[in-house]
Amino acid sequence: MIVIRTDAKLPRTLQRLEGAPLEATRTAMNTARDFLREEARRNVSKGGSRGLNVRSGALHRSIRTYMRPTPHGAQLSLGSLFYGLVHNKGMTITAKAAPMLKYYIPGVGWRQSKSVTLPRKPWADDAAKALQERFPGMLRQALRQRLS
Repeated sequence: MIVIRTDAKLPRTLQRLEGAPLEATRTAMNTARDFLREEARRNVSKGGSRGLNVRSGALHRSIRTYMRPTPHGAQLSLGSLFYGLVHNKGMTITAKAAPMLKYYIPGVGWRQSKSVTLPRKPWADDAAKALQERFPGMLRQALRQRLS
């Protein structure tokens, strides 16, 4: 299980308010957690240079979100299988136990090489960035609902 973290913080104006609606904040954080999970799953499935072509669905099913409260908001974590991190960050895999890596490419056949470089496909980073852009709106909406 890998973990990618992002912070969802309350704006300073709300931090200064005493007795800011705690339920509205919790509602916004739960909405943000659900959004992060769904955005990550959508990004995994989109393919192309920024997502993965999911075949079995194991990575898609493994995506989990966790929320830890902090004094001024919450820290959201996104977890998935190990190879999710490998694809998100990019990595070079080198042969250690054997002289060559042997792998199968569909439509091409078996290949061998000393190392394989997996390109960076930032599906999780894109989900965290989308959350940071959308969180202020989520918080405003939760506050409006709570105060009306």
